[in-house]
Amino acid sequence: MSASTPPVYGAVPAPEQKKNWFARHKLLTALLVIVVLAIVGTAMSKQSDGKPAATSSSQAADSAASGNAAESADKAGAEAEGDKGDKKDKNDDATVGIGTPVILGDFEVTVTNVEKGVSHIGNDVLGKDATGQYVIVDVTVKNTGKEAAGFAESEQKLVDTEGRQHSVSGDSLYLGDASMIYEKVNPGNTVTGKLLYDVPADAVPAKLELATGWTHKATITLQ
Repeated sequence: MSASTPPVYGAVPAPEQKKNWFARHKLLTALLVIVVLAIVGTAMSKQSDGKPAATSSSQAADSAASGNAAESADKAGAEAEGDKGDKKDKNDDATVGIGTPVILGDFEVTVTNVEKGVSHIGNDVLGKDATGQYVIVDVTVKNTGKEAAGFAESEQKLVDTEGRQHSVSGDSLYLGDASMIYEKVNPGNTVTGKLLYDVPADAVPAKLELATGWTHKATITLQ
């Protein structure tokens, strides 16, 4: 018997190599490359044109202009405050006598007469007796400002020689048209009226403390 010939087998094929992501996604890879190149090109173009430098210069100029404007505004504000302070020193907290006008904010106030020891106001039909004595102060009020302003009698206080401060009496309604409960004075106009105080019979009026609002004050001596 002849020896059997062993069967011949073909060579074993080598395993197929797996392609990487870029090879498997050629279209996406190409798009990604284009986007990257576009970004790099734009950045280089801006650098070569010097636009960032121009922007920096513009920002510096704007900053300097803003600084100058702020400095000018601060200076103007300080000057305005100084002028306001000068005006307050000259016009407010002043003390004058009867017949001399005093500046009270936008008002010019003058006391023209003081009547003491009045026991009754009004008439026999409609009148009122004083608890102590009435003191009647005649005043003239002129608006020197640019707008209408109110002069309220309730803000004006009478101080006697003992330092006691007296408010305007509610009996002022018996004064009729002469009452100055609240006077709205137009700019340039002048009004006259009477301030009424009911004080102790032995009180001696010393001064009238005027005020309008919270900031403007003045004093008129009554002796």
